Amino acid sequence: VPMDPPGCFFFNDKYYFNNHPTGAATDGRKLYCKQCENMPKTHPGDWSDWGGDNAKTLAVNARANARFRKIFMGKCKDSGMHPIRSKAACEEASRYLALPDGSARITDIPERPDGCYYFRNYKDGTETLWLSSSPLSHGNGAETSDLERGSLRQPICSNEPLTGTAAEGPGKSESLPPPSLPYRKIMSGHCKDIGMEPIVNDPAACEDAAQTLGLADVVAESANSP
Repeated sequence: VPMDPPGCFFFNDKYYFNNHPTGAATDGRKLYCKQCENMPKTHPGDWSDWGGDNAKTLAVNARANARFRKIFMGKCKDSGMHPIRSKAACEEASRYLALPDGSARITDIPERPDGCYYFRNYKDGTETLWLSSSPLSHGNGAETSDLERGSLRQPICSNEPLTGTAAEGPGKSESLPPPSLPYRKIMSGHCKDIGMEPIVNDPAACEDAAQTLGLADVVAESANSP
């Protein structure tokens, strides 16, 4: 298309590739470019190559002995690291990683990464630092992203447990406090294992639970399989 920029660009929540040899500059199109010089190796994962991190962030993140690291897949424990659960430590980690936003916002939505994380919104091009204060987010990671809606959440982890963060280390378990919400999303086991009841034959309650927990999909669909 001669009226769009050549190559890869983002527009109206979708990615496009324009085969036109020259194309044209057009408002509202976000271009994606290839870095030709040698860059530090980063972790592969969902949209990691599209993240737009600056060279310093990539270099620090790739250090074998990095104090802090922003991960693209899974949770901190999967990388042998610890979640950060204090605002001061979260902001220190952001400065260490040379991230553009160094002021952590607080959220209590359960369906967010455990502790400190970096949120990149591909719809409006913003990136912000966040800290989850909900105990129900413990154990969550990058799977809380909603890539279809252009929302990428990347946990920021610490190489060592930090004083005052109650960081959960590799191989250790942590019991959650009694739920303060009427709903819980569990990763394994059964509802009765945590003293709760499953939601059955009530699509409205299922959708209310999804909205309360901040899940990406809040429309219940019937499943024919068990």
